Amino acid sequence: MLKLPYRHITPLFASLFVLLAAACGDDSRDLDPYVSTENPRETLTELDYGNLDSSQIRLNLPWSRNKVSRDPDPDAEPATLTAVTTETFEGYDRVVFTFGDRIPGYLLTYVAEGGGGCDGTEPAGDAPVHLVVEFEKARSNEGGAPLVEDRDRTIESPTLVGASQVCDEGDRVRWILGAGSEAEYRILEMLGSPRLVVDLRHQ
Repeated sequence: MLKLPYRHITPLFASLFVLLAAACGDDSRDLDPYVSTENPRETLTELDYGNLDSSQIRLNLPWSRNKVSRDPDPDAEPATLTAVTTETFEGYDRVVFTFGDRIPGYLLTYVAEGGGGCDGTEPAGDAPVHLVVEFEKARSNEGGAPLVEDRDRTIESPTLVGASQVCDEGDRVRWILGAGSEAEYRILEMLGSPRLVVDLRHQ
């Protein structure tokens, strides 16, 4: 399991980051102190970007089938999921989760069975495998009205066959991505409009 230890930044690292920021000129964007400041674009190609602006990528985790998680900020208000879109590019299918203010904590993992509902015990669908994408300290409704359209959709793509929201309560939002096989996936965190990008590799 890959755990992103955003809360453990040493004073030396922080000082180096300040020096690097000063050397690179004034950047008015607010950077998440829990996110690595290493340049994530060095390992990506133009095909990897799809329709993304490469300058907006702040975190890139490479292809894997392992569980990935990021702890939420315990002092922050729940982040609001405003849109979920799907696309297909050469070599991978893409799901983009867009938030109104910031990316909340998240966990991604494959499940062999179950995964549906807020407790993960309900059926997740008819796809051969399911990638659970769970957001903590998040919501996808406003006053009880859902903000994401088509929260249960069938998709005709080489790897991704469906996407559905199965939970939105207790500051937890869970989506199930149905896939034809347990494909490698990667995630990108985007600046600007806060987005978590999940790419599933074609077999």
